[in-house]
Amino acid sequence: MRKEVEQLALMGAMPNETDERITAELIYEYEDLLCKIVKPITWDEAHILIKLFPPTALYGIEWTLLHLIESVYSEINSLEYRELINECNSTEFKEMLVQRLNNSQQKKVTNKA
Repeated sequence: MRKEVEQLALMGAMPNETDERITAELIYEYEDLLCKIVKPITWDEAHILIKLFPPTALYGIEWTLLHLIESVYSEINSLEYRELINECNSTEFKEMLVQRLNNSQQKKVTNKA
């Protein structure tokens, strides 16, 4: 497992940008570690990273996390990916990941027709 993922696991879930405990250093640390991870991530890394989403938002850093999570989709089947999405601690991002998966599957069906 990559050291960046291990460090992020120790940091835990990202706070919301309205959290009073947030600092510029904390934001930079999450951003720096996430940006160093090369896609695709592994299945084990996905299980760790999916739990890091902030409840709503953290200055756009959550999009980097979302794209990392989506990178594992090509490595697994749809059912496994849906089970992974269910581990997401953010209702907003869980719904977004499901919608993006549904859109992707719909596009595949449409392109085959």
